[in-house]
Amino acid sequence: MRNLTERLESAVVYLAGHGTIKDRLIDAYDKCLADLTEDDFPGELRADFAELVRALHRERALPGESIVRASVRKLSPEDARRYTTLIVRTYGTLAGTRNETASTLRLSAPLARLLAADASVPMARASAVSRS
Repeated sequence: MRNLTERLESAVVYLAGHGTIKDRLIDAYDKCLADLTEDDFPGELRADFAELVRALHRERALPGESIVRASVRKLSPEDARRYTTLIVRTYGTLAGTRNETASTLRLSAPLARLLAADASVPMARASAVSRS
């Protein structure tokens, strides 16, 4: 099993992918976090992960549907964003990046490439606007 930080990084990559926020949340949880327990997390992060698990296992599934999919389907858009943010913040905390500036941010190569690509789009637009 990969270490916790790597699994959370993979979840964040899913969250940054294509699709609705709810679909990305389902994929991130199912593919990266579903087999974790709160005991896998350091003490200060256990309650947050337990809250996420409770929220994603709250609803009764329809035939052919997972409990996670049913639970996420019932989340409000605000709650879906809140749980997505919880995963990202947990990754940031574990990766030791929460308080670092963007210039000193140390991320692994896949996530760094993803964030660099995302960052270049607004910068290119901003440059075009300022030249107008």
